[in-house]
Amino acid sequence: FGVEPKDSRRIFLERFHALAGILATGEVERGGERLSVNPPPPAIGTGWLAAVSPESFDLAAELGLSVMTGPFKPWPFVEADLKRYRRLAPEGKTSFTLSVYAEQDHATASARAERGIVWVYRRLFEIAKPMLANQVEGYEDYRKLGWTVPLVDRLLSIGVLETLGLAAVGDSAHVAKRLAGLEASGLDRVSLMVGGGDLSVTEITTSLNLITSAYRQTGTVTATLARTVSA
Repeated sequence: FGVEPKDSRRIFLERFHALAGILATGEVERGGERLSVNPPPPAIGTGWLAAVSPESFDLAAELGLSVMTGPFKPWPFVEADLKRYRRLAPEGKTSFTLSVYAEQDHATASARAERGIVWVYRRLFEIAKPMLANQVEGYEDYRKLGWTVPLVDRLLSIGVLETLGLAAVGDSAHVAKRLAGLEASGLDRVSLMVGGGDLSVTEITTSLNLITSAYRQTGTVTATLARTVSA
């Protein structure tokens, strides 16, 4: 958006505190006129902050925001950031984005979903690549993930994404096992990115129903997913 990366945190904080003021008072000034927000806005503490760098997780805790993350950074790094966030903000909620797809047969699911999912992740990593490959002021932590660049450039596949913890694709039991592991980590929510945008509505709903059925006995993620699929 034409903003220098080194200025982005300062600009964000300026806008955030301006927004917090509006939400706290229910009023906003524009052109010398004071206007009321109607209906009254929710408390700022109900908001979410998207985070990649460790500093952003800490900032979310400082601002009293819940934190959502993924799919830019391997899950083990994200898990460490989330553990620190929970220590700083025990009441905060956490969410992780995971790319998923399930069919009855594991190999069939991988073959069907790989093209679209890999395309999506290549686009995501292309956006992040300048941060990963270079030392950018304000984004120094991204440079620590520079080792992922060769993987994306030459080796990106469903298998690599699964190894990085960014995807779960295969039969429903395989995907459900991955979701169970995420729930056990303490996550409150998992945002499911089903396929890569090239699936039919039937394939998407069938996949979600398979995942729901396989996971129904194990926890809260399924309850939420089941309601979504039913709706």
